[in-house]
Amino acid sequence: MILLACISVAAEWTDNAEYRAIGSLGSELLLNTDEASLAGGFDLDQRLRLGVDAKATGWRFGAEFDALSGQVFHSTWNIPGVEDDRRRWADDSFSLAGLQPRRLSAGIDTKVGKLDLGLMPSQWGMGLLANDGTGDPLFGRTDFGDRSIRLRYLAQTPGGWTMAAIADLVAVDDSADLMQGQAAGQGILAALYGARGPSTFGVYGVFRHQVENAFDAPGNERATNAVVLDVYGRVQRPVGKWTLDASAEGAGIYGGTDRTLSYNSRESLEVLSTGAATRLVLTGPRERLASHLRLGYASGDGAPDDDEQNAFAFDRDFDAGIVLFDEVMGGLDAAAYAQLSDPDYSGQAPDGADQLVGEGAVRGATFIQPAIVVQPRPWLGVRLGAVLAWSTAPIAQPFQTFRNGGVPTNAYGEATEGYYLGSEIDWALTLGDLSPPGGNAITKPKLRPSLWIQGGHGFLSDDLGGERVDLVSVAGRVRI
Repeated sequence: MILLACISVAAEWTDNAEYRAIGSLGSELLLNTDEASLAGGFDLDQRLRLGVDAKATGWRFGAEFDALSGQVFHSTWNIPGVEDDRRRWADDSFSLAGLQPRRLSAGIDTKVGKLDLGLMPSQWGMGLLANDGTGDPLFGRTDFGDRSIRLRYLAQTPGGWTMAAIADLVAVDDSADLMQGQAAGQGILAALYGARGPSTFGVYGVFRHQVENAFDAPGNERATNAVVLDVYGRVQRPVGKWTLDASAEGAGIYGGTDRTLSYNSRESLEVLSTGAATRLVLTGPRERLASHLRLGYASGDGAPDDDEQNAFAFDRDFDAGIVLFDEVMGGLDAAAYAQLSDPDYSGQAPDGADQLVGEGAVRGATFIQPAIVVQPRPWLGVRLGAVLAWSTAPIAQPFQTFRNGGVPTNAYGEATEGYYLGSEIDWALTLGDLSPPGGNAITKPKLRPSLWIQGGHGFLSDDLGGERVDLVSVAGRVRI
């Protein structure tokens, strides 16, 4: 007891607490020929995030979890099935489903580096592939966050490089959920130059082995082996009285899988996909005006029946607007999976069909997103932006396209001709303190309330039905 008391006194304790409630008013949108739809109307969801950190000479500890996470009332869509991590079909925020651990780890500092072990979020670069889901997006919201049970070693070199060697058992990310029988292990080697300077460059390499149906009887397993190479860079430079912040990240994935099979390849598929994103931010004096330009590319799969899988997906928490990807494409994906897994149409869903449910991720698409941010006061901000998006493969809903003999067909049974997905206009008004959570002494809590009022107005291409889709939300948040 005396030893524990001494450790407690010697440590520096900080808190991390946030309560967020989001009320949204959206449009109805039919998503397939079986009446699946975005529900429209008003809905409310919430999240309480609590964390604590302690550090002292030679050691550190951290814990964080989400509670009360999910819908409070009104389902945001009418889609059969449960393939959605935001659980938009249920009002279960006050159940155990609303409790999610995010962090429980400890670390020590040695003469040759830092060693950490435990459950940790994963983040690299702009968050193209590894994204912890903690940052505030330009528009929209973050809801997920990649998390792994991780052993991590970090070392600093005299030349300014930070070197990392990591072994992961993935708890949850975009393609694996350990509690659902998707067991993924990965080894990571990374090198980052200038981590705290105005210019940063890094390389991130991953070897991943994933097994589907890991808890089922032997013989039902499906395996994926893949190598990922991700390169990231960021430069900050003065341009007169302005500041230019330029970031870029590119990634390639190569491997093989029998999780997903195609009509012409019944044993396995080769995985070969690429993605890239760049962000340019020009900020004026005293940060009162900023111009943003973001571009992204994710390879598509133009021949889904061959022996290659080419579709690349950004992380779900990489934002690109509010409506087109988060709501429309996310809903279309889930509705397509509902049809593919409907016993009225098939005895079982095709192998790997659950991968269709991208939950709003930018996948098989390219986009451009300009935006302006005006900050006349530290507590007041106005944002205005747009998104233009194109598919990088012929626009095709898998269920209807299969019914149409492989001719690209949309969710409504209409043949498609182009690649244009649509556009959206986004706006936001921010009030209050938007600084990151945490960092306060646990004995001196400081309430930092904020209010986000934002809207998105999407205009779908004719190949997606030609509808207009609106979403307006009000997010109240209190951080400590």
